[in-house]
Amino acid sequence: EGNVLVAQCFVLNGRNEQVRQINVKQMKFSNDAGVIADGRFGYMEDLTLNPQSYVLWTFYFNEDAVQMPNADLSSISWYSSISYSH
Repeated sequence: EGNVLVAQCFVLNGRNEQVRQINVKQMKFSNDAGVIADGRFGYMEDLTLNPQSYVLWTFYFNEDAVQMPNADLSSISWYSSISYSH
């Protein structure tokens, strides 16, 4: 219901050491017309990634985060700001 965006993303640990306490400070999707959604998600609860591994994670952008409802998603760019411990 409403103007929400659900994104399933691969979260990759390309390091040669385990990472934990992954904090998604910002995730933004845009297209040629502008910003589609811009969200802050905080810590990915109970997630630890082993070296050179990945997980599929679902991010829910609520109505406040969606800036362009019904946007063209055929060609998008993506930006994220993430911190973690190792």
